Amino acid sequence: MEDYRLADIAPPEKEERPETAKFAGLYDSRVLEEQVGVTQKEEEEGKRENIEEVEQLHDLYKFDKDLFSDRKETSEFSKKGGKESLEDFFPDYKRGSHTYLNVHRFPDVQYFVRLKRAFNVAFNPESAIAEQMAFHQVMRGNLQTMVGVTIDQKGELAELFVFKTSGISSYDQEVLRTVRVSAPFSSPPDFLLNKEGLLRMSWTFTLYLGG
Repeated sequence: MEDYRLADIAPPEKEERPETAKFAGLYDSRVLEEQVGVTQKEEEEGKRENIEEVEQLHDLYKFDKDLFSDRKETSEFSKKGGKESLEDFFPDYKRGSHTYLNVHRFPDVQYFVRLKRAFNVAFNPESAIAEQMAFHQVMRGNLQTMVGVTIDQKGELAELFVFKTSGISSYDQEVLRTVRVSAPFSSPPDFLLNKEGLLRMSWTFTLYLGG
């Protein structure tokens, strides 16, 4: 087993599998220098504030190469995840105009990427912490809320709860709202379901607050 972070990147002009990568995604991507994209507003201001990212926990993006190498791609999309996805942001990489990362392609992560896109579209953390930020009650750094999400075989949200709070109730509630309004989803592939016909996941919603 290998550890990968889930990355949603634009299709590269040419797919080429890198020798090593820290990310799993829909495409093989090999780049000379990795970087993450910033918005036009951030480029003009020359700083980062309120950057958001939704990423899966380690237990969900550990992928076995042998397990995923021969599977067929599923064409199912999250019903609310079909919009153009937001570029992923990872704070430990150089900033540029777009996101370019070394990524290993695993077809079966497609379902999780669609969930991630649906969450990105719905996620609105700035408004959830606006009052706290106005009174400087939010420390610079990372806000993280970990939630447990269970989806049934029809794509309906069966269970949702907070595993680990960020310490800010309004932010935790925004994470819960994001998941709720993103449902229902497309039916999970059968191989992801447990014996009860459920897909149980843990997601961490991270808000990066720049200095």
